[in-house]
Amino acid sequence: MIEKISGLELPIIWTDNQRSFYTITRHLLELGHKKIIFIGTSIDSISSESERYKGFCQAHIDFKVPLLAKHRYSRYDADSLSPQYKPDLDFGHRAIHYLFDILEDLPVSERPTAIAAVNDFIAEMIISVAFERHISIPDDYSVTGFDDRTFASYLSVPLTTIAQPTNEIGRIAALELFERIKSPLLPPVNRKLDGQLIIRKSTQKPLSKVN
Repeated sequence: MIEKISGLELPIIWTDNQRSFYTITRHLLELGHKKIIFIGTSIDSISSESERYKGFCQAHIDFKVPLLAKHRYSRYDADSLSPQYKPDLDFGHRAIHYLFDILEDLPVSERPTAIAAVNDFIAEMIISVAFERHISIPDDYSVTGFDDRTFASYLSVPLTTIAQPTNEIGRIAALELFERIKSPLLPPVNRKLDGQLIIRKSTQKPLSKVN
């Protein structure tokens, strides 16, 4: 299960989004990144994104690295885009171009050095748009995703991401189903499993940046 449905009293077997995103944020912090931004879609209304954002923040707290004043971007930021802004592109790519316009307008010393995307699809767009703009991944920005989709290892820059334990989720869910067929009145369980950090070429130690 990817998204938790409020009020649904059924067994839930899913990835621990908070702990898993903590893990991938810790990876960036351990590399030496101290200016990291979080990119989502609907962070406050999608429970999996909200949990991943909590993991992002908790890692910063534990490593005593202050969050940037503007450290999260979502559809809310992109919704303000004018229809005339790069109208030849689909909304997602327009939004990522807008993000890079913001970041690249900052003084070099103030730019983030890493981008933590809430999923692999957003990370793929970030890498694609960076290539179009001659921005180097990971020299200019390390990029991470979440899910370990099939394409993640085949991108122009193979993606560092979190692999969800889908096989184990399926195995446990099947066992739970059989148990409930035998004992329908069993109380619902809520099992969270840790994702696995997959390190590829999209992350590295930050290069020194000066004005």
